[in-house]
Amino acid sequence: MHLHHALSIVAAGLIGQTSAVYNTSSELPLNGWHACSAYTFAGEGQEEYRAQCLTVGVPLCYTDVCKLLPNVYPTINVFVKMLPATGAYADHATNVWMFASGASSEAEASMVTLHKRLNGSVNVLTMDLRGTGRSSRLDCVSSQAMTSGSPSGADIDLTEVAACARELQNKYGDLASFSVTSAAMDVVTLLPMLANGASNIMYGRSLTATLMIQRLMQMNPLGVTGYVLDSPAASVVPLDKKTYWVKGDVEFNEVSEHFLELCSEYTECSSHFKTDTLPTTLHDVMSKFDKDPNSTCATLVRNFTEDEPSSGLRRTLGGLARGPPMRSAIPPVIYRLNRCEPSDVEILTHFFTIITQDGGIADDALISNLFYQMNIFSEMSPNPMPTYAELEAQHKNLSISYLGMYDSIPLYCAYTKDPSPVCKEYTFGNYEANPIAYSKDHFWNEAAVVSSEASVLLLSGKLDVQAHHKYSEYIYEALETSKKELVVFDFSGHVTLEDTAFGESETSCAMELLASFVSCNGDLARLDKSCMAKMPAFDMTVPAHIAENCFGITDVYDGTVTTSGTPA
Repeated sequence: MHLHHALSIVAAGLIGQTSAVYNTSSELPLNGWHACSAYTFAGEGQEEYRAQCLTVGVPLCYTDVCKLLPNVYPTINVFVKMLPATGAYADHATNVWMFASGASSEAEASMVTLHKRLNGSVNVLTMDLRGTGRSSRLDCVSSQAMTSGSPSGADIDLTEVAACARELQNKYGDLASFSVTSAAMDVVTLLPMLANGASNIMYGRSLTATLMIQRLMQMNPLGVTGYVLDSPAASVVPLDKKTYWVKGDVEFNEVSEHFLELCSEYTECSSHFKTDTLPTTLHDVMSKFDKDPNSTCATLVRNFTEDEPSSGLRRTLGGLARGPPMRSAIPPVIYRLNRCEPSDVEILTHFFTIITQDGGIADDALISNLFYQMNIFSEMSPNPMPTYAELEAQHKNLSISYLGMYDSIPLYCAYTKDPSPVCKEYTFGNYEANPIAYSKDHFWNEAAVVSSEASVLLLSGKLDVQAHHKYSEYIYEALETSKKELVVFDFSGHVTLEDTAFGESETSCAMELLASFVSCNGDLARLDKSCMAKMPAFDMTVPAHIAENCFGITDVYDGTVTTSGTPA
């Protein structure tokens, strides 16, 4: 992420005095398409690729979603970007919408790749979901929360929640106006406005975007012939199969443990764990750290992570486990921590020095952590909620985790003002304003009866630590349609579009599947899956650049550094 000033938003005209109910989409203020760059930030695209952008004024409150208060401005803006079809395709090209869970800038590289892969024969569009990016961004400007000078930087601090809640209440009233349902309604509203008479394919990646795509399925908008869910959270499923944020640590660990178990199948890893397996060795290291937190390697981990040794190691490995190529470093780190000889301490000191350095990358000004957290707490919280103590105890029994979901309980309580015993000990929710949350609407507990005109393609990776593969299976089982398919990549991580490289191709296998899905207009019987057979074999070898940069040696398991400072 790079630090950039958010682009200015074109203000929408005031329509009506106290109501934002529109009879036709033509009544909505649209400022026209303007030439713009395909990429938002410098350095993200190697070639000049032009796009078109616009902002549209949409209702703050849609009927039956939220109630507009008399003193609240009735419209907000949404930002749309399009890579238009070219040549003979231009007038009647299929429209492919690609949604990211943060700002749409996260999807831009994939948009360009798809557009090029299909030779400019389709319109590829994206939208900053309301609350993010260049759409009306959910923030607390007046209380100066989420700024570089505020206590927690871009993250809202517990001490800022009360002032932020009062500001949001005065500005927007009912925060269901920034719900997943409201975002889906924006898409339903925009489709006829931007219609060219052709079909529409909807692609969403990661948590918030895939929740929104599932809402769209429930709404059944006309003209949509296909939905693609990449690394999804599960909403249109039974209560016991929904994605809940408090399960994140356990599920992260389950996938990470699966990665560790793969070691036994690959000689480049298993040859270093002959007496005990990699998972067993990690458990032994954790136990040794807990028994003797002042041992040499325990002290090394504590000094670099500023945490108890086992907890610091758990989170460090979690950071590495999020995806390639860094997850390949996990086995040699565990191997050296277990042996902990002087040469290992030297190599590990170099490793921890490199990975704990502050890269100097500032938070992206287009991202709203406030929006993301509000949606997660509102859409993905179970009832009853587990306590801080329960989640903390659970976390301490895991091998690998990253965030520590128990740390978010105080913030959850402050945002939601949850009156249950879970939040009784926290006082940050005792403020005179509505919570920074919204109630679950009727869609939350409803199945998705997909239109007979549409099909659904699910893409999932079994090494996805952020969106457990099981949720793709749950969604597949729950969808009430025969026109559905689940494609699973055994060794892909989060967002398959970016983690399924194969052969000499410039695109990924998941991108090939998406391109085929679009080309055949969602006809799953014609879906070309030939790239699946070309996926490379899984490899646990540490790439040379990781070995040299992070370990300072070429042999990451047994190499040493000589007195002259050169690898031996």
